[in-house]
Amino acid sequence: MSRIAHRRLLAGIAALLFGMAPLPAMSQEPLWELGIGIGGLQFPHYRGSSESELIALPIPYWVYRGDRLKADRDGVRSLLFTSERMEINISADGAFPVNDEENGREGMDDLAPLIELGPSLNISLWEQGDRTRYLELRFPVRGAFSVDSGPRIDQEGWTFAPNIYWVDNAAGFSGRWRRTATLGPIFADQGFHDYFYTVGEDDVRPGRPEFRASGGYSGARFSASSARRFQNYWLGAFFRYDNLKGAEFSDSPLVERDHSFLFGFGFSWIFAESSRSVPYRR
Repeated sequence: MSRIAHRRLLAGIAALLFGMAPLPAMSQEPLWELGIGIGGLQFPHYRGSSESELIALPIPYWVYRGDRLKADRDGVRSLLFTSERMEINISADGAFPVNDEENGREGMDDLAPLIELGPSLNISLWEQGDRTRYLELRFPVRGAFSVDSGPRIDQEGWTFAPNIYWVDNAAGFSGRWRRTATLGPIFADQGFHDYFYTVGEDDVRPGRPEFRASGGYSGARFSASSARRFQNYWLGAFFRYDNLKGAEFSDSPLVERDHSFLFGFGFSWIFAESSRSVPYRR
């Protein structure tokens, strides 16, 4: 895959991670909004790598408030079922491409960009007021697909990441910032772990013995974000921490650290919006 195509996929994955979105809606909001901006992203070459990369990326800002398809403060998703306390939607995540330079995978095949898609059951545990603050329990199950040149798409396994999701939309002394936090374990099958952490016979080198990954516990994750809409501008930042202690692949020679950090920030200018407004629930 070309470097330009990789950059486009990076921007798309970054948009998923940022969850680009405006402040919580009060009643009527435009059906869609469009914008463009720039962001900075610091990410490990892979979870457990001792090497990381800092890049600048264009960050697309897009919001769509349809009845079933939504792209908003909670990312891109498709609502399959919704009730007062529960919803089922299509959720997404992703991982960045990795080459074999300057990391534990030197001499091994490059890792293509990874897109994760699948259903998520979200259960409301608590909410305050008109959802100015709320707490949810989420159960996302996602299939992982690598996207290589061609484009070639391969299924690389499955992940299950139950988590507690907290949101605070309440106005404070510094204005109305939207703050979120997520905490939970990650589980994955053998195919997913194999993609990142298996070392085959042909890839054995001094200090990198053969290793076969198995499925199971994949570590724990904490993430937090803060964002605010200023008229036609949006500002946001996020942070993600992965702890790999006890993971099924922790003995892989490719795991150089038992933790990983990812963080980024973005700024967008919103230049267009729909003339049609729709009722929008926080």
